[in-house]
Amino acid sequence: MKTIRERHLTSRIPFDINYKRIHYVRYADDFLIGVIGSKSDCEELRIFIKNFLEESLNMILKLENTKIIHAREDMALFLGTNVRITPPSLRPLIKYELRGESKTMMAATRPLLYIPMKRIIDLLEARGLHIGGRPIS
Repeated sequence: MKTIRERHLTSRIPFDINYKRIHYVRYADDFLIGVIGSKSDCEELRIFIKNFLEESLNMILKLENTKIIHAREDMALFLGTNVRITPPSLRPLIKYELRGESKTMMAATRPLLYIPMKRIIDLLEARGLHIGGRPIS
């Protein structure tokens, strides 16, 4: 532990090309998988999941409906909400002191959730619940 602290090592090694991390969220039959890795890692994982669902659960994963995006540059629609990760341009700088030295770092990334208002208004209008820009009770 002393050597680890002296070298300022953490459990995360983001500059290691072999470093991978996966986060996933599932609700009923919808799921979202976040991968810290390359696009080829994502494509390989997608094929693995497709094969697992078909062989083990007799379910079909439609690859044309399964998108791979870069979460800092694009959004994924999940459960009616657009999801993305904070891009560097929106991350605030944090200033702090460590052992008498002033330091600056970027805030950590976070998931951002956006409501697709146009899509919601269109759905409400299709159901007759939104007319002329005003919702109907």
